[in-house]
Amino acid sequence: MTILLAPDPEQLAAFDRDGLLVLRNALDPEVRDRAAEAAVRLLATGRTTGRDRSVDGKEGFRGVVALDDAFLPLLANPAVLPTLVGLLSPNIHLLSSNLITRASAPP
Repeated sequence: MTILLAPDPEQLAAFDRDGLLVLRNALDPEVRDRAAEAAVRLLATGRTTGRDRSVDGKEGFRGVVALDDAFLPLLANPAVLPTLVGLLSPNIHLLSSNLITRASAPP
């Protein structure tokens, strides 16, 4: 069980003052790597349900949190969630989760 810490009052005040807040190092490298690997796996499949492809080279999936458990830690990240609750309230709902990728441009 993960215990969520109270949001930092200084961060909440900075958001109120500046209108934005940067949460540095909020994504654990292991979680990031697992999500990236899951994205590569999904994109390598022939799955068409929920898949989006555009003529400008973007590709991805809608509803990605339901497609692979590796994305679940992104939903309730303990480094981010307390601050979101402090800013928005605990009445938070996930409306969409999208994976969007674009082919690398040449150097």
